[in-house]
Amino acid sequence: MNWFLGLNWGIQWGTVFTVLGTLTAAFLGQVFSHRYSQKREELKLKKESFQNLYSPVVFKVIKYLELECNKHNHIALTNISELEYDEKNQDNEAFSPSMQFNEFFKTIGSNLKYGSLELIREYQDILSKERLNKAFRGYYGGVYIEKIKFCEVFLTDYINLSKEIGIYSPTIKEPVEGALLFTKLKPLIKKIDEDFSSPFLSDYPRFYKLISNIQKKRNFIKRVANLDQKYSRLKNRKDHKFTYIVNYYLDNKAYKLLKDISSSFVDLKKPRYFFENGDKSLYASWETNVNSLLPFYVYKDMLASIKNYKRVK
Repeated sequence: MNWFLGLNWGIQWGTVFTVLGTLTAAFLGQVFSHRYSQKREELKLKKESFQNLYSPVVFKVIKYLELECNKHNHIALTNISELEYDEKNQDNEAFSPSMQFNEFFKTIGSNLKYGSLELIREYQDILSKERLNKAFRGYYGGVYIEKIKFCEVFLTDYINLSKEIGIYSPTIKEPVEGALLFTKLKPLIKKIDEDFSSPFLSDYPRFYKLISNIQKKRNFIKRVANLDQKYSRLKNRKDHKFTYIVNYYLDNKAYKLLKDISSSFVDLKKPRYFFENGDKSLYASWETNVNSLLPFYVYKDMLASIKNYKRVK
């Protein structure tokens, strides 16, 4: 034991600090280098996704929405059935929204590895619905609502990726955000009209050009997203009376949003906003459809409980 006590324990602190400093610098260098490499790799993957999947398809998505708009306005004008229109134009790219959708849907399927998880889920949902249609010979119904949801997810991904890689230009901003607002409003109208008593859902494709040309699109997009979140919070609530009251409140908020959109339409007197025979404007049809959603079904004494809405904010 004497040998241990007799050792010279004079510590060279300068050497210790030098060694510790060197090790710390090396460690931090590795951390930051790894972090930088990871971010660079993530940015590279985002650029690949944008170049291979989203950029080549975005204008085809917008074109599809325009063709659906033209189709439904033509049907409203001529009083032919949707089936007749589809059969007549099934091989005409200039008039067939189905051909346009199938074209970019196939492109997305070939590059699905670059898509977001939500886009992949919506893609599979449409495939499942189409298989059911074939199995039941169309009895299961159309897939327009699913297609609109698919377009909404795609456009949302496109905007987010464009911003993240720094190429979201004003040139693309207007048409993309106009299309996104259009796709977001469809599910909102469906929430208000749960029993499908209004013709609004079937008429909705006609109003693409009106909606995509309004001002302050980003503000409306945020309002729709906010309402979607609040509707979602009601799904798991067990207090049915409370849910009913709050749902009524949200329906009124959604109705007000649609009325605000009505007041935001621009250049309503331009010819493209009217039917060819000039007897009824698209704007008037929009107003009629919006008014058909006005909620009348809650008694006035229930409005006193609307303050409970704060519980889901």
